[in-house]
Amino acid sequence: MTAQPYIECSLCDEAKPIHRELVLTNREGLLLDKAQFCRDCWNDIRQSVEDASGLIDRRQEN
Repeated sequence: MTAQPYIECSLCDEAKPIHRELVLTNREGLLLDKAQFCRDCWNDIRQSVEDASGLIDRRQEN
């Protein structure tokens, strides 16, 4: 079993295992921003991220 890498969570700034990474790119695939979240913080923001992602997907379809 390998140990999970510890990062500084983008929200709480505590060193915890990476749970999720959120990467924002432009249409050409160039990196705009990247954030890494611990489990607790991801659980707090997950629904908002999914709602925003769905809104972006719907705009791209139109």
